[in-house]
Amino acid sequence: MKKFIGDVGVAAQGIVQPLELILTMYISVGLSGGLVSFVSPALGKGDYYTVQKYFMHYMIYLFLIMIIVPVFTLPFMGKIVISLGAEEGTDMYKYAKQYGYVIFSIGTLVYSINYGFGNILRATSRSLFNAIKQIFTACIEFLMVYIFYTFVVQKGHVQTYTNAAAPVIANFITGCAVISLFIPFKRLNRTYKLKFSHKGWKPFDFLAMVEMLIIAIPDLLTQFQAPVVKIVGNKIIAKITKSYAQNKYQVAVLQMVANLSALVNTSNQSFSFAFGPSFGYALGMKNWNRVREIMRKTFYYQTGLNLILWIIMNGTVYYYSNALIHGYWPMVDDCTFGFRCFNAVMPLLTCFLCVNDINQMEQKPIKATLIQFSRMVLVIVMQPIISYSINNVKGIYYGVLVGDLAACIIGMTNFVERYMIYGKLERGEITTQQARIAEVTGDMKRWWRKSRKEQEKSNVQTRDMAVAEEPVPADIV
Repeated sequence: MKKFIGDVGVAAQGIVQPLELILTMYISVGLSGGLVSFVSPALGKGDYYTVQKYFMHYMIYLFLIMIIVPVFTLPFMGKIVISLGAEEGTDMYKYAKQYGYVIFSIGTLVYSINYGFGNILRATSRSLFNAIKQIFTACIEFLMVYIFYTFVVQKGHVQTYTNAAAPVIANFITGCAVISLFIPFKRLNRTYKLKFSHKGWKPFDFLAMVEMLIIAIPDLLTQFQAPVVKIVGNKIIAKITKSYAQNKYQVAVLQMVANLSALVNTSNQSFSFAFGPSFGYALGMKNWNRVREIMRKTFYYQTGLNLILWIIMNGTVYYYSNALIHGYWPMVDDCTFGFRCFNAVMPLLTCFLCVNDINQMEQKPIKATLIQFSRMVLVIVMQPIISYSINNVKGIYYGVLVGDLAACIIGMTNFVERYMIYGKLERGEITTQQARIAEVTGDMKRWWRKSRKEQEKSNVQTRDMAVAEEPVPADIV
């Protein structure tokens, strides 16, 4: 007899998956995004020493993730699952623990390698390879799901173990292909200059580690938003619902809405992954015309494609939800409502997503962090306020709508301001110092590394350069 868990299994995975995404995938992706903020401008100016140095220091972070995550999750899996919204002693609690044991052990290793190194490929003109890798990962995962459901689940084995094993195996296979590019083979990959080398640690630069962590914070906030929204939503559902059946139902709805939204947001993510390295490379070359062109074309193409997807998905989401749920109309209606709230302003988010990369490439981590943090805080704060004020779980979806709307306004304002600044740079009206654009170098002589005398000397040089570049009045000539 076949053993299917059904909606309990979906809800159990929905409980664990937000934390899974944060710890096994998004931390490595966020840190590698911080690395890209150094690598892309350095490649633009041909500084391979800086590229190699920050890459090897990033490896230390990746190694720490692979050790710390299993050590601090596996022994406390029961308590973690309860804190995420599962009720102790229920089937949801049991299956969520089973799923977590697989994901937070082997999954941490393979996800960190596959997504951490895959993200670095963007900065080294290997975006096509990374895209093909993602396609192969999905295909292998589908194949493993078919094999497990055909030959394992029918034999009475627990389904959540197999659901966790399928993505782990798929990411392991493609992760091996990704990491092979960085191994210094003499005959293979000779055109790929970014390799593992102990020379990147000589001398070891602790401040480089700190800088990488600071500049990665905006990317970490971006990656964490979706799972944090789900975690907060699950906690709100646990407090508002009055029975285990209602809790299970609403968690399943939120899980489906988040998964459907991820499909649509692939467009935003893809353009963001392409924009950052291209923009950083042009910024490192100080090709201001190219910088403005990248900003302009990204805005046109990304907004246009998002608008098309927004129209299509809003028109078809009801029928798509019905196909997934097989005619259970209350859940179909709730999924449709949640999806439309989650993605109501999706076509307008282009500027907000681009501004994050712009500030990072300009070496402005504090400004980038504040902008990203504003969106997350608004969403997290508005979700419980609206939900508890109307005593309805629909407040979860209204909260996301309010936060995203505010993010659109912030993003558009900053995007236009930087576009105008680059126009002044292109016309020679201001200098990079006046535009507050920092330059990436191997020794990274930033303001927090400089002594007071060095800082005063730098300020004097900046003022002298500004005076030298001022246009001479016609009457003096």
